Amino acid sequence: MSPVDKMMNDRANDSYLQQQFQNIKKNANNLLRLSEELMDFRKVETEHLMLHVAPYDIVSFIKEIYEHFTELSLARNIHISFTHDTSWQQLYFDKEQLEKVFFNLIGNAFKFTPDGGKIQVHIENGDDDVKVSVIDNGRGIAPEYKDKLFNNFFQIDDSGHQNKGYGIGLALSSKIATLHSAKIEVDSRIVDEQIQERKTTFAVLLKKGATHFNKQPGYIKPKITVDINKTEELHSLDALFATEPNVVETYMKERDLSILLVDDNPEIRRTIQEILSDKYNVILQEDASNGWEYATEHIPDLIISDVMMPLEDGLSFCNRLKSDLRTCHIPVILLTAKTTQQDHIKGLDKGADIYLTKPFNRRVLELNVRNLLATRERIRENVKHYIQEGMLQTPIVAEEQLPVANELDNEFLTDIINIIEKYLDDTAFNVSILAQKIGMSVPVLYRKTKAVTNLSVNDFIKSVKLQKAAELLLQKELAVYEVCYAVGYQDRKHFSLEFKKKFGKTPKQYAMSES
Repeated sequence: MSPVDKMMNDRANDSYLQQQFQNIKKNANNLLRLSEELMDFRKVETEHLMLHVAPYDIVSFIKEIYEHFTELSLARNIHISFTHDTSWQQLYFDKEQLEKVFFNLIGNAFKFTPDGGKIQVHIENGDDDVKVSVIDNGRGIAPEYKDKLFNNFFQIDDSGHQNKGYGIGLALSSKIATLHSAKIEVDSRIVDEQIQERKTTFAVLLKKGATHFNKQPGYIKPKITVDINKTEELHSLDALFATEPNVVETYMKERDLSILLVDDNPEIRRTIQEILSDKYNVILQEDASNGWEYATEHIPDLIISDVMMPLEDGLSFCNRLKSDLRTCHIPVILLTAKTTQQDHIKGLDKGADIYLTKPFNRRVLELNVRNLLATRERIRENVKHYIQEGMLQTPIVAEEQLPVANELDNEFLTDIINIIEKYLDDTAFNVSILAQKIGMSVPVLYRKTKAVTNLSVNDFIKSVKLQKAAELLLQKELAVYEVCYAVGYQDRKHFSLEFKKKFGKTPKQYAMSES
């Protein structure tokens, strides 16, 4: 997309070419999105999609996805609400895969709901399952099309309307739901004959517990991580371990901090798990290949790796982690039986934060883990402060202005701020566009941003926009309503409320007080 962006900048004053370039970008982005969906769909079809199942609170999970769409709802004057009859409910699922399902369902609701419409996301807690419904009052679905909705590239023959299809998104969502032993129900009916208002509902029914991940007819066998630390569920999971040889053990605790342990020795894995599982979520992988796949998808808080492993050793694995934008911030502890100074230098040269020699002291391991995580937390809080106070400007060059841990994180933050500022007045700009521009999936961008800045992507974007709004107000060249539009807000009241939350004054008061 860079050549198109360059042409748009070079011909900024040619409105006709700008329109053509916008069409090119839109089509290219659609092709990129579709190719990613096709790759995911192909993984499911060929039984190569890995599920990493762990316990999560479904309410906070859905709320996080729902908040992605609040800016879009304001831009299109669509009333969107999130309701639930329970404040917390633990379910077992693959967070990254299920995100795709609900992003797709809510995205489709916006696609087929006109400006000024209504969308509701509702969670209903049942005895055996939890129903998550996405409800809209858009155009609806005729009965003859309901059975075809989950076919690839399905489009309704809607002569006289813009032909909006469901692409492969619903088909992929259905497959992911099936892997979770869940089902998607669809209902579309007229609720007001006089004005022909429709109510369309897509409901996902997710089972409670973990026993449904046992082998069953037609079930595609993924690699699964499950919480086996809960004694009340241990017996019901025996069949799972007996029938699924690809199970990867995960010991989940209430703490959010996760540690990925990569070691081909099962005794070492068990020992370290026993040491750390009281305080952290410990994910066990037996080789660098699986460790890499987990790290780049789930972005753990810390990684412990053995040096001597088959196929790829820990030094190479560590070097890959520290050279990749997604994982470069993660602290790495290398374990080895080699004791020479040269071996230690080699490990540290590959980017390892700590180099521990086997056999290691239990307390030394605990303290190193604690200190590394505490250091990461201090860095995150510093970066958060810099962003929220508007001190993190681009380009980030001064050493004293660099609160991040490494140059790649510097590059990551600089790129994100540049992209936000480039699309500052674009009301259609959202997290999905930012993810495409930065070259990450939305879930990975979310985790990476949270890990580096302790902010959600939405809060990061909002902070940059409001800081820019403050700068524009101080320049006294634009009226308040013009500043509102210049930073991508369509609703002046919403802009004023957000600005006051951040600066303690309305935009008008801020401009006058700084005179």
